[in-house]
Amino acid sequence: MPRSVGRNSVFCERIAGCQRATEFCRNLRIRACTALYFLNSFFQAVVEVDSGTFRVLVICTANICRSPAAQVLLQKELQDYNVLVESAGTRAVEGNPADSSMIELMLERGYDEILQHRSRALLPSHTNRYQLLLCMERDHLASVQSLNPAVLGRARLFGQWDGQSEVDDPVGRSIATYEKSVDRMTVLAGQWAKKMIEMGFVT
Repeated sequence: MPRSVGRNSVFCERIAGCQRATEFCRNLRIRACTALYFLNSFFQAVVEVDSGTFRVLVICTANICRSPAAQVLLQKELQDYNVLVESAGTRAVEGNPADSSMIELMLERGYDEILQHRSRALLPSHTNRYQLLLCMERDHLASVQSLNPAVLGRARLFGQWDGQSEVDDPVGRSIATYEKSVDRMTVLAGQWAKKMIEMGFVT
């Protein structure tokens, strides 16, 4: 092989090596900036939240069925602690009462608080006002993270402790389906309350 070809080959390898090193450094800077952004957003959320109250936001689609019921159930589980549980919907229309079938079922079980509910839409500002955001479905989780990527560590499925499972929407289905939904959310609310207490999130 001619000497010039050999030199060219070595030169090309060195150039390729420099390019790889440059790309590595660039990716490292991007990762560092991303991490700093996440940390800044997290601390901003902590600053915006009342330091004495642990705030939880439960999220579904229309904020008239699953999330308001789960809000009431989780708040009841944590009634002896300094916790505020609220709810919102990724596609909610402002000001609607809870679904009539859900109201009837919750009233039968003694949860009169459901009557006070009025729907509200999930806003980017909400993501910085709550220390924990609990979503009924993975689509809701994706919507939350698209509003604010920094919530990645604070947004979880309501069924996190049940194999990271989703809670199906019972709207428009049978009363038996509603009952199964409330039964399941009652269990999931209990699981979350237990974990929050064990982890020292609430006092």
